[in-house]
This record gives sequence, C-alpha cells and structure tokens, in this order.
Amino acid sequence: MRMRPTSISLLGGLAALAFSCGAVEVRPAAFYEARFRARVAKGPTLEVHPQLADLVPLLASHYNNTGVRFSSLTWEFRESEGGARIPRPNLASSPTLLFHGEWREYVLRFWTPENATWFDVVVPKGHSVEMEGLEVKEVAPGPTLNANPDFGAADEYVPGWQLVGGSQLLKDAEGRNYVFAEEGSVASDLFAVRPGTRVEVTLRGIPPRYAKNSRLSAVICFYGTFAEAAKGGARRAAMKVTVAGREREKSYEYAVPEGKRWARLV
Repeated sequence: MRMRPTSISLLGGLAALAFSCGAVEVRPAAFYEARFRARVAKGPTLEVHPQLADLVPLLASHYNNTGVRFSSLTWEFRESEGGARIPRPNLASSPTLLFHGEWREYVLRFWTPENATWFDVVVPKGHSVEMEGLEVKEVAPGPTLNANPDFGAADEYVPGWQLVGGSQLLKDAEGRNYVFAEEGSVASDLFAVRPGTRVEVTLRGIPPRYAKNSRLSAVICFYGTFAEAAKGGARRAAMKVTVAGREREKSYEYAVPEGKRWARLV
C-alpha cells in the first residue's frame, strides 16, 4: 500500500537531531528514525536451531503464536522522562521477536503521538536480549505518509505494519518482501494527517487467481487523537480501494475529515 500526499507540506523545517544510549527526547507529532543493534543473549536462535527458520514467516509481527518462545523487544512513548506511558493501538503494541544470537541492525520509522516527548526501546521482563548503539533522529517522511510502504525495509519483522490472523511475510524470487494475506490482513501504523487536506491511497497487489470474484481491498481509517486510535475509535472511510481480476494497482483520493489528525491503512 502506498500513500502519497496531494496537498500537504510534510517537511516544515525538521531538527534532524541524533541521540544515543537509552531513552531519548523526541518532538510530538513528528516523524523519526531509530537505529540500534540487538542480539538474543539466551534462548532459541536460528544459529543454534536452523530448522526453526520455517517458523519465521508465521511469526513476523505475530508474538509467539507457536510453541517456540523467542525473545523480543518493544518500544514505548512517554509524556515525560520516566513519566506515564502512552498507550499504542493494540495491534502496534505487540513485541518484536528476535531470531538471532548474532548482532543485527534494526531500523524503525514512526510518528510520535501528539503528547509524546520521550521514546525508548524496551526488553520485556523475562526476555534475554542485548542492545547497543540506539540512535534516534527526526527525518523527512519521504514520498509517502506511511512508513515502509513496500515492505522493502523489513526482513524478519515488518516495521510500520502489523500482520493480522494468518498473514505471512514472504519473499519473491527476486528477494523482495511481500505479505501473503489470504487467511488474514495487514494494518499500518498510525501516521499524521491534516484536517481539510486530501490524500491519495494506492494499493498494489494480486488477488488470488483461483477464487471466484477475487479481490484485494484496503481502506483508510481516521482518528482525532493518538489516544482515540488506541481505544479503537475509528472513522472508517466509506469507499475502499479495491484491486480485482487482472488489475494490479488502484488509487483513490480521500478528504481528511475535520478534527482528524491521524490515520492508518487496513
């Protein structure tokens, strides 16, 4: 899914400050990139148990839905340093599983809630993970409002997206990531929008060829606040973007309702 702004100025003078080591200060309602290295210190890894690699497509964005208990990490937003944690939408709050005992670099791109001033990467209690070199900087969103529109920055996890139900992260013959969602769905993280402007949603995909009247659809949901999204209070657009038959791409333009400042694709 690709979303292109049609009448929104996205940049507006970004600070582009970099931070490292522990929780870092951020600006509310801004777009950031976090980079860090992490490894599993104790627990199942693919280096020790390579036969577990078959589980990776099933577990990307799904927290331990098999009998193998992998270690994980997650990230949090807070209103102040050491202050109240800001709830994230349910699907986006699941921990990210780690599969390797060797050091690997992770890259997250995200919008900060309108009341967030601190960001932190957290290892859940009881999980054995080592992390180093946390660097966080404010960046330009790029040509799309939603992060990682083509799943191209994902490997064993899907930054910017949550896979729901039986959906899986796979690779095609050329090594490009895609989501197989025949028995599930996919939802984007929240991204900022401006009331009264217009945005264009473009869906690219292939419907199942063997299904009668096969089609692939996506819809945009709008929210007034980050907290409203965490409670599930969506204003779902009436018109879906649908790819059907031999189509491979379809676009539709939406007006952002008054009072709505956040959106996600589902």
